[in-house]
Amino acid sequence: LKRLNTLLLPIPYPQTFYSEILPSPLLTRLTRLAFYNPPPSSSSSPSTQPICVGAIRCRLEPHGKLYVMTLCTLSPYRGLGVAGRLLEAVVGRGVREVYAHVWEMNVEGIGWYARRGFEVGAVVGGYYRRLRPDGARIVRRRV
Repeated sequence: LKRLNTLLLPIPYPQTFYSEILPSPLLTRLTRLAFYNPPPSSSSSPSTQPICVGAIRCRLEPHGKLYVMTLCTLSPYRGLGVAGRLLEAVVGRGVREVYAHVWEMNVEGIGWYARRGFEVGAVVGGYYRRLRPDGARIVRRRV
């Protein structure tokens, strides 16, 4: 998760973002990784290791809201349904709404959410202090 987030997302997350997952059964259920298992090679090398190609981390909030904290997929694996399946895997019973903040310049991400029925809200200025421009769009969908 940390490796993908560092590689693909424009803002860093503190170590606590990652270290608090394993001790918490709830956070473990709301964090998922997607792996690709390459076919065995014909060489004499041992079996090829699975490759982590996508990840999601969410937080459950009051009133049945699920907040998507991070969602990312390596570019060669985009368009294959990886992110959608990760999202489906964490949406559980009792969730009424899913929402996320998406950097206003992340056109690909905003489009991904819009194609899946999320409403795209107006830009909220100042959300990303380290990015320029610093705004985020809130995307939300009722479940």
